[in-house]
Amino acid sequence: MSPDTSEALPSPSSSTDNLTVRAASQATAERIVEEIDALNLVFRDKYGQALVVLPQMRTIKDISRPCVSQQDFTFLVAIAADLLDSIDIPDRLLEEQSDTRRSLARLERFLETHYPRYDRSAIQQLRGITRIGNTYPVHSRREKVVDDFRSLSIDYPITDWQEAGYRILLALANGLECLRTLIQHPAQSRDT
Repeated sequence: MSPDTSEALPSPSSSTDNLTVRAASQATAERIVEEIDALNLVFRDKYGQALVVLPQMRTIKDISRPCVSQQDFTFLVAIAADLLDSIDIPDRLLEEQSDTRRSLARLERFLETHYPRYDRSAIQQLRGITRIGNTYPVHSRREKVVDDFRSLSIDYPITDWQEAGYRILLALANGLECLRTLIQHPAQSRDT
């Protein structure tokens, strides 16, 4: 299942449209909380520990803050990237021991070992969030940043912060859902 971030929303030309985007963002933030809980439950049942280990529960609260400015957007992306950095794959679940503590790199190695036919687009979107968090608003490789924004259906340069924030939340929720759906199934062997 490939994550879809192209969900249509009205362009916020009126206060009603702004409320629609804000409500969609709030619902998506709640969906992220539910996906983390479900993903942790499934992962703990299969592998003996939670997958997303948040150092602060405040991260969950902060992800639902309104996004109406560049500062809000930058904060939201940082929170989403921190959340992704909280993914914890223990060495025992990796085929080869790894020196890297980078969460998405370890997650990819885990998926390649246990679910070799997984849909890589989910991880690519999660990586896009992380790269945007690491490079926005100051970046030296404009074309790569623009590609990351486009992959999340965000127009660049950003003119609608609320819509852009919603797209980040949607990509995060869809990526977590893809992971949960994949991990709910039996692990795959490389030859089947």
